[in-house]
Amino acid sequence: MNKTLPILVASAFAAGAFAQGQPAPAQPTPAPGGATSFASLDQNADQKISKAEAAADRGLNASFTTLDADKDGALTMTEYAKHVPMR
Repeated sequence: MNKTLPILVASAFAAGAFAQGQPAPAQPTPAPGGATSFASLDQNADQKISKAEAAADRGLNASFTTLDADKDGALTMTEYAKHVPMR
């Protein structure tokens, strides 16, 4: 038992130091009005926001079906602008 405790303590410190060195996951960039920017949501840079990509913005995700005017399953910049008026 006496030999185990120092090993456990050292392991805990090493794990904490390792976790601190990891970069934080990318967060979508807020756009005017508190929504997430089109470029941040368009993860594959295809100039459209898919339903899966829209899930990163709760408000956009909730109104996705309404905003998708042509019902193709993706939002164009024009469709997205109805959610977040460009300034």
